[in-house]
Amino acid sequence: MKKQEIDPEKLFNTKEYNTIIIDANGKVADDSAVAKLVKLLSDKDTRVESLKTLKEENCDQLLVDCISVAEDQNHKQLLTAAAWESDLNFNKHLVFFVSLATTEDYLVCLEAITVIEENMTGKIDNAIVDEALQIIEKSFRTANNTEKSVLLEGLANTIENFKTEVTA
Repeated sequence: MKKQEIDPEKLFNTKEYNTIIIDANGKVADDSAVAKLVKLLSDKDTRVESLKTLKEENCDQLLVDCISVAEDQNHKQLLTAAAWESDLNFNKHLVFFVSLATTEDYLVCLEAITVIEENMTGKIDNAIVDEALQIIEKSFRTANNTEKSVLLEGLANTIENFKTEVTA
């Protein structure tokens, strides 16, 4: 069977495809990537397939990059929700999602906590867990949002459970 060749020009045709460009370091190389991904995730006809593709291609870093550069809170919330809905493992991004939960609005905080609770399985280095707990502790000292403080208190308990016992 002859392998079908793909015309690169066709892939960058914005009328036929939504292309997200990633640079050699795995970072989003195109500011419009966030808008393209948001468009795919917002459309009921492409959402499920987009989440499936994110999972199959292990696009955890892509989602983290898009969340970190998204300026619109609604986009940030949608992308963070997509992180947990993609069913990817985000263990290596614990500090990122804790920072997101402590610095963003209530709804993004909820989504970030869901990522931590649902998409972080297996061992996480105790030093990373301690760093995440320090971020939450610092947030408590400056918090003025009591609703969010309750969420963060629960998050601290969840993260504390990530600590692994050190055996002698």
